[in-house]
Amino acid sequence: MNALPIITAGTDVLICNGASTTLTASGGITYVWSPSVGLNATTGNPVAANPTTQTTYTVTGTDANGCSNTDEVIIDINPQPEASFTGEYSVSCKGILGKFTNTSINALNYIWWLDDGITSTDINTEHLYNFGQAATITLIAINGICSDTISVPNDVLSLADYLKDIPNIFTPNGDGLNDCFALPKKFDFADCFTMSIYNRWGNKMFETSSTEKCWNGDNLQNAACPSGTYFYVIKIKEMQISKPLQLMR
Repeated sequence: MNALPIITAGTDVLICNGASTTLTASGGITYVWSPSVGLNATTGNPVAANPTTQTTYTVTGTDANGCSNTDEVIIDINPQPEASFTGEYSVSCKGILGKFTNTSINALNYIWWLDDGITSTDINTEHLYNFGQAATITLIAINGICSDTISVPNDVLSLADYLKDIPNIFTPNGDGLNDCFALPKKFDFADCFTMSIYNRWGNKMFETSSTEKCWNGDNLQNAACPSGTYFYVIKIKEMQISKPLQLMR
């Protein structure tokens, strides 16, 4: 009587959800695998398996004498993380502060690459960029052996780009709408800002170094300026912007 062959199905395997692995048996010359779910073939050796849930596979191996034996191997599934994040940017004298909120799912650990040699393993992170500094923010979301990566270009523009949409008309008529000319409140230039207003002959009508103050349409003598074209000169850090401004009463 021939002894039964010693069939080995290999060691148990942990794979990422959606991934596949190779099952390799030994001890026989022909093999039959079951169940068929997730397998690319039920006979042969090796076979590829990509189940979506934990699955125990049984292999039946037959040797040259026609004797058969079985063994089992378990494939377990590790959740596949999905990397994602949102970003908000605030503008100040120091540059552009990006605040990045992690919205990944099925992840336990994180690695941020902020494109200038700076990395972080915090869940959420922030980073100060220079004006106009092109960069790509990369987030790697990790769950054990599984990971997912997302890379997004940042939204950091030049200082001129941030200031190009300053209003060019205002109406100081006391109706509570557009009565005062100032920088938009979304900017924080308190420590590096001056603004001057001139009429068409180059006479100064208004000047301030406070972002909390706006031009109400009066001159330096507190007399109302007539409707017409004026010019504002805004200085922020080393940059100066001069454009026309229409006053309408």
